[in-house]
Amino acid sequence: MLAAATSCKDRFKTDADEIHISGYIFTRDADISSNEAKTEFYAEMHAVLSYSVDISGDNTIAQRMSREEIGFEYGQDPKLSGSVRTVFADNHWGEEEDVTQWRGFSGRAGIGIGESPLPPGQFFYYRAFVILDGNREYGQIYSFRTDDAMVVGVALDRDKVTLTVTETAQLTATIDPPVAGNKEVEWSSDRESVATVSSGGLVTAVSPGDATITVTTKEGGKTATCKVIVKGADPTAVDLGLSVKWADFNLGAFKPSDTGNYYRWGDTYIPLVYSTDGYKFYHGRETVPTTSIAGGAYDAAYDNLGSPWRMPTKEEFNELKDGCTWTQETVDGMAGWRATGGNGNSIFLPFVGYREGNPSNTPGLGETGFYWTSNYASGPEYQESVKAWEFQIEAAGQKLRNDGIGHHGHAIRPVRP
Repeated sequence: MLAAATSCKDRFKTDADEIHISGYIFTRDADISSNEAKTEFYAEMHAVLSYSVDISGDNTIAQRMSREEIGFEYGQDPKLSGSVRTVFADNHWGEEEDVTQWRGFSGRAGIGIGESPLPPGQFFYYRAFVILDGNREYGQIYSFRTDDAMVVGVALDRDKVTLTVTETAQLTATIDPPVAGNKEVEWSSDRESVATVSSGGLVTAVSPGDATITVTTKEGGKTATCKVIVKGADPTAVDLGLSVKWADFNLGAFKPSDTGNYYRWGDTYIPLVYSTDGYKFYHGRETVPTTSIAGGAYDAAYDNLGSPWRMPTKEEFNELKDGCTWTQETVDGMAGWRATGGNGNSIFLPFVGYREGNPSNTPGLGETGFYWTSNYASGPEYQESVKAWEFQIEAAGQKLRNDGIGHHGHAIRPVRP
């Protein structure tokens, strides 16, 4: 595009005659380029000089006028009266005719090339100039703006947060690169029943469980996540006169009658669905520990409560079954069994049912209850999940079973020395 021109006129004298020079500087819009992320910019400026010379037939002017130069001044002051930089153009001459009539050439020069690149999101001002026989004449001032840098990623200041109900935590998102123009983000929680997040990244714990907080950039849809673990109340260790002490309520619960959280065997988090989707001990995914997982990386009680709490073994559940007196009762509207030790202390195990498929699907709730032991049972067979030992309670009594399907959701009753 050829920009509007500004007139360039001056009077020069030689020893012989008075010389009149008149002409124009045509300045074009700058061509702007950048790297892919738009963090480094380059500008190529263009101008064309056209002038005529009246020398009254004296062609000696041709030699003297061979010293023309064209260049550009640029800076960030709109009037170019502050800090100004100068760059000279590569001159490209047009066809010469009678130098006593007219002469013209074009010039171009790049900025941000061979030096520090121009930054994103900034205005720059420039004008062309021409030096004719030692005198400098200027064109109009033009401007361009470099684009904002593109968002290439986002990161959070932490990837895991553990809270208790009603506690809050502030997450901070950092845009990459820092000079990106659009720093707007959106926050979301995949389980608002467990944890919510505000438009500013403030996480609030709602109920026991696991949630994933995601921050998404409005430009480019880049994401980062933080896992939020909301813990229930810390349990009390009840001494029943057995080899271990038992928690007074389930993992993730607040009181003995609460169901607490449901876990797949070997998971330390609450899954989005109680199926083989993402389950580590589905056939062929991960090596299954064929002994007890108590106190290790696959123990949800150990992971959520910390040592010395852990999952009970099948032997400890068998000791609970045989070493206590069992009475069926209802607490806070929830049916279950109370196990009373020989020393008179007791714990209540509610009929929690189990989870299969959608988290809202809890077969047997209020009628039966399934609790994980830490012990492997068998498998996994082809296209099946591992099986683990489970402790079942129902109206008819209590029993240990060796066919608990690993991807089903069971309650966990922690123990400790």
